Amino acid sequence: MNAITAPFGSHLWLSQVFESDPARKIKGRTKWTHRHATWVEPLNRLAYVESRNELIGLLALEHLQRQGAIRRFKEQPFTTPLDLWSSDIELDIPKGMREYTPDLMAETPQGDLYVIEVKSARYITPQMERSFEIWKDRFAEYDLKYLVWTDRDPLAAPLRQNLLELRRAAVQHIEPDEIHQLIDLLTNKGPLPIWTLYGHDLDRELISHAAWQGKVFFPLHEPFTRQTIVSLNRTTDLENALFSTEPDMEAWWNALEAA
Repeated sequence: MNAITAPFGSHLWLSQVFESDPARKIKGRTKWTHRHATWVEPLNRLAYVESRNELIGLLALEHLQRQGAIRRFKEQPFTTPLDLWSSDIELDIPKGMREYTPDLMAETPQGDLYVIEVKSARYITPQMERSFEIWKDRFAEYDLKYLVWTDRDPLAAPLRQNLLELRRAAVQHIEPDEIHQLIDLLTNKGPLPIWTLYGHDLDRELISHAAWQGKVFFPLHEPFTRQTIVSLNRTTDLENALFSTEPDMEAWWNALEAA
């Protein structure tokens, strides 16, 4: 695919970002143990990410796109050009940081653009948080909203586990009649707990398969238990939870206090 040559932040640049290959290849001797690959249907290709947390972030974006909450997304979307720092601002920023490749990028149907970094919360340092704030301010100049997702917030354990289960069930063969049975039951009886669905021989794999397709819903931010309520209406505002998570300069210090 063509390289990204247009001026950073321009409409042509945005088109080139989504039409080009990922800006950074996740491979090499030092990366094989961290690399994850998954087939992403909206991208119609294998997508490679560098950590399990990035994989969860990718699955979250795919799930949002299936619900119509985002228009498109990409992993390793672009590398910032050095001339982005041609002014006298932040001259102490090292070159390695100036040539920055974020983990993910997403565009909503309304045209909002999100640049996303995914990190493990326990490894975030004050220096990293400073870089988050710098990038947040710099990207804002180009109408790009910068977010930092961690395994503490918003990709907490229940959401991670539920997304992985939905994605696993998505590739399983489920008869259409089984999905119709689930939908008919919820249509006639209203939202029902998992234990009731189990009583009608509707198992978790079927429920998760239907949830990935956006045909049924349950709270993805909560642990999946026998009391979990399944509905035909959305029960989790996943879009708001993911796209309102801005870099938190106090996170590292607060983590020390809580330790």
